Amino acid sequence: MNIKTIISRYVNTLILIPSILLLGFVLFKLIANFNGYRHSNEAVEMLTFANKTSQLVHQLQVERGLTAGFLGSGGLQFKAEVKTQRSVVNQAFDDYRNFTDENKEILEPRLLQNVEQVIRQLNELNATRQKIDKLDIDLQEALNFFTKNNAMLINQPLEITHR
Repeated sequence: MNIKTIISRYVNTLILIPSILLLGFVLFKLIANFNGYRHSNEAVEMLTFANKTSQLVHQLQVERGLTAGFLGSGGLQFKAEVKTQRSVVNQAFDDYRNFTDENKEILEPRLLQNVEQVIRQLNELNATRQKIDKLDIDLQEALNFFTKNNAMLINQPLEITHR
C-alpha cells in the first residue's frame, strides 16, 4: 500500500471530525446567543412594566393629593383639578392594565398575583371617586384607599429584581 492510498482513505475522516466539532461549537454559540437575546427582550419588557407601574403610582399620588385638598375644603376647592387628574389616572391605569394583559407570560406567578390584586382594587376606584364627589367618605378613608394601592404598586418593581 502506498502513501497516496492511505492518505486518500483517511482524508474524509480527517476533514469530517473537525467539521463536526466546528458545527457543534457553532450550534452551541447560536443557542447561547439566542438565549441572551430572549433574556434581553424580557428585560426590556420588565423595564417597560416598571415604567408603567411608576407612572400609575405617580398619577395616583397626584390624585390623592388633589383629593385631600378637595375633601379638606369640603368640596369647595380643587374640583376641576381632581376631574382632570382622574382622566390622567384612568389613562395610566388603562396603559398598565393593557400592558399586563398582553405580557402575562413574562410575569412571575407571585408578581402576576400582585398585579391582579391591584387591578381588582383599582376597579373600585370609580366607586371611591363617587363617594369623594358626594363627600360621603372621610379624608383618612380616601387617603388610605390611594395609599394601599400605591404601596402594592411600589412593591411590583422590587419583585422584578428577585427574578
